[in-house]
Amino acid sequence: MAPIPRKNRKAVLFIAMLFSKPNKTLFCLLKGRIFKNIQSLTLKNHFHPSAALWMISAIGFLSLLAHAAPVHGAKTAQFVVSDAIQPTNHPIHLKVQLTGQAIPFLTRPVSGERVRFIFNEKELGTTLTGGNGFAMLSIPSLPEGLQVVQIELPGSDYRALPTEFLIGSWKAGDPLFIVTLSSLMMRQDPSSLSPLSAPSTPPAHPYAAEFLRGVDKKFHLIYTTQNSPLSYEKQKKWLETFAFPKAPLIQIRKEKNGLSKQIKGWKDDGWKHLQWLVTHSQEEAQQSERAGIRSIHLILNEDKKTGAQNTPLQYLRASDWKEIGEIIKKK
Repeated sequence: MAPIPRKNRKAVLFIAMLFSKPNKTLFCLLKGRIFKNIQSLTLKNHFHPSAALWMISAIGFLSLLAHAAPVHGAKTAQFVVSDAIQPTNHPIHLKVQLTGQAIPFLTRPVSGERVRFIFNEKELGTTLTGGNGFAMLSIPSLPEGLQVVQIELPGSDYRALPTEFLIGSWKAGDPLFIVTLSSLMMRQDPSSLSPLSAPSTPPAHPYAAEFLRGVDKKFHLIYTTQNSPLSYEKQKKWLETFAFPKAPLIQIRKEKNGLSKQIKGWKDDGWKHLQWLVTHSQEEAQQSERAGIRSIHLILNEDKKTGAQNTPLQYLRASDWKEIGEIIKKK
């Protein structure tokens, strides 16, 4: 990342102070301790001081509201969840986050609320959300199979819909088949979309769901997602809408080599046979191969125009899901 220019550092510092300690920052602003710095900064950057102060005041006001507004006054809250996998007979660490809306379009973590974890209509345990809104519960293990864990908010002033997430509890030596969600979705032509319209639901690649329903009988299937324009809940709904087999949807952290780090984490957890990964990303295919997993790079017609098919052969390539099926059968 390029360093912040010296002339912009004061502005960045001021905005950071607003969001971290709004009360103290605004008090200093009113006392005039940093007014001169703001004025000189705006002049150097060719902004009219009054316009800049209006902008800063608006940011400060929203930040102050977000920090000062009592979140417990919100009427609704929601759980933020993610599926997971864990070898059988290994401890499982369940983790969810509770968020509430303090002001429109701005959510904040909700702390100090009891969250109940339920499995097969029996309570696994109850724990409180921390300052970051996370509630965590460790349990010895779950029975083998694809298990559903439910969470609810008992006896709270909030109204949060009960939510569930999947835990893939399988033997550590069982083979796993990993599919990135982007490789299942067909790309849409940007020229056909209006900039003012909401993103439409992307169609699924032909034959993908049918093929994965067969794979699900030989491997344990895992979906991964990273940087999707759809929310996590909508991604789960999308898989259901297009009749994809039920399987954990794992969120990969948005960072460099995020997939490689996730694969390393799985191996550290004891997974021994991460056999295949199908992706639409050349970078992810390379990360997978470096981590010791056979990968198949799904190359479409638009990728061929960029020369993606001419890169050094480090992994297998396919032009559609039928070809992917043929590759798996041969191997």
